[in-house]
Amino acid sequence: MRLFSQPETSGGGSDLPVFTFASDLPQRSRFFVPESMWHPAKCHLGLVQYLVDHYTRSGDRLCDPLAGSGSLLLAALSGRSVIARDIEERWVEVMGRNADRIREQAGLFAGEIVVEQADARQPWGITVDAVITSPPYGCEMSASPRAKKTLPYRLRELPHDATWDRYLNQPTGGTAAMLTFHYGQHPAQIGPWRGTRYWTAMRAVYEQAHTAIREGGQLILIVKDHIRDGQRVLTADRTITLCQDIGFHLAERFQRRVHPLSLWQRRRKEQGLPVVEEEDVLVLRKGERAPEKPS
Repeated sequence: MRLFSQPETSGGGSDLPVFTFASDLPQRSRFFVPESMWHPAKCHLGLVQYLVDHYTRSGDRLCDPLAGSGSLLLAALSGRSVIARDIEERWVEVMGRNADRIREQAGLFAGEIVVEQADARQPWGITVDAVITSPPYGCEMSASPRAKKTLPYRLRELPHDATWDRYLNQPTGGTAAMLTFHYGQHPAQIGPWRGTRYWTAMRAVYEQAHTAIREGGQLILIVKDHIRDGQRVLTADRTITLCQDIGFHLAERFQRRVHPLSLWQRRRKEQGLPVVEEEDVLVLRKGERAPEKPS
């Protein structure tokens, strides 16, 4: 099955290629336990598979230090070894069950999988060929799981259509996760942090990644700009600057069109408010830049 379309040119003044991927629900239902749907920021599995196929090789050792429900575990089906870590005990437990499910599906062909609880800002103690991760974006999100208890009231108070009514009458894990956008409550959880606190934490994470990645290896980040006070916050551009300061160089950059948008984002768009409809994929390399090809 074709999981993505040929890239188009991004709108809004950008000339970045934009990929549109088909729904990843069939893959997620097959390889991941239902509780995975409750994570608010799951990587699109079609995008994960594309990155694994195009930027890594069989036998490579990959790491996601901010793994959440563990989308990168999918790479074990392609003969890659995967180290998946998260600070939240809840998601580590879910990842463990996802790993068991993938091992069962792949049999003898699965790459090695290691699932651990860890703070990504602290020394990793490993060497890897590539890091593939989708870090928090430093945007507005809930710091408490109690937010979901107020959703029915908040949604009914807003003008809404049949889409909202369907959620109110029969919520699912996926829609609830998108609406509450809550990672967890560990004291070291970066998810709700913003501003200087967020960027200080992410510098520590990317510095540890630079130490762990072998020379010539790659740091592949899936990040997304967001809207604050009506203005676009350029999280992707600032992430590039930060990583270049640490010692990476940008090798490639493209975007994935986010479809469908979350219910909140769709509601904002219906009201004519600005939304960000693409996420950026940043392929950064450690070591010397490759020589420029002759024109």
